[in-house]
Amino acid sequence: MNRRDFLKNTAGAALFTGAIPLLKSNSLAAQRKLDKIGLQLYSVRQLMQQDFTGTLTRVAQAGYDEVEFAGYYNQSPEAVKALLQELKITSPANHSQYNTLKEDTIEQTIAAAKIIGHSYLILPSLPMEFPRAGGQRPPQGSQTGQTLPADQQPPKPEGQQGQPPQQPQPRPRPQMPAFTLEKVKEFAAIFNRVGETCKKAGLGFAYHNHTMEFQKIEGSEDIMYDVLLKETNPDYVGYELDLGWAVAAGADPLAYFEKFPGRFPFFHVKDMNAEKQSVIEGQGIIDFASIFAQSAKAGVKYYIVEYEGREEPMASVEACVKYLKNLTF
Repeated sequence: MNRRDFLKNTAGAALFTGAIPLLKSNSLAAQRKLDKIGLQLYSVRQLMQQDFTGTLTRVAQAGYDEVEFAGYYNQSPEAVKALLQELKITSPANHSQYNTLKEDTIEQTIAAAKIIGHSYLILPSLPMEFPRAGGQRPPQGSQTGQTLPADQQPPKPEGQQGQPPQQPQPRPRPQMPAFTLEKVKEFAAIFNRVGETCKKAGLGFAYHNHTMEFQKIEGSEDIMYDVLLKETNPDYVGYELDLGWAVAAGADPLAYFEKFPGRFPFFHVKDMNAEKQSVIEGQGIIDFASIFAQSAKAGVKYYIVEYEGREEPMASVEACVKYLKNLTF
């Protein structure tokens, strides 16, 4: 029995109801380590907002080689580029909200990306409006890479007794009704349009999943994520597979690599516990070694840590990179 068969056979003992988790296994000899490890800066978003330069410096000192932005926190592209160069780290991508990727805004977004040195723009969620807890939305530009006027910038969080502010928990993700096939094809058409524009400018484009993409399409047995993969042009559209959310939704990453080889230039390396909560890498149930062993089939180029858990953010991302630097597969 090979490892993939073993993992599938563990589904009956799944800790996630209905899921096929990649449980940790030591059945094969380890041979490799990751060459580069990146961090999605959303993991330390409050610290970034409080001290952009100091937080990026600590991220580089922790051992991260790359960072993935989720907006530039009111910094100019030139300032971001200069700091990255000073710290001797790179940034392969930014999570760019859909309002910065529309036909009348994408050229400005591409221009900023090229100044900073991104290779990709990544759409972090489906290109439509979703309700947020309390009905609040972030100020326009706060996470989009656009610069806000001084009088519109969000207030900086205040720590207590000189301590860093506590990382807020991510807002609950809304339970969405099933999407129609027509709507999913609309999403795919948007991805193709954005991806083609990016390619003409010398950039790649990718889409980042949560859990809702692994639900069935209304009136069908087809999974939304599968339809998106089938309906998008591989020359224009890649996928940033968030491993934590995929497994929490019951998806098997190894099966996706078999079915859609080469479509996943990015991994979001996120560990999960049995309660579907983000935890420090190595403390959850996901078998990263088994997944990383199939990197060539997946087509992955970038391994990006994203931590959304309850522990202090900087200490947590430091623990994540330490674990991954020692991981063999």
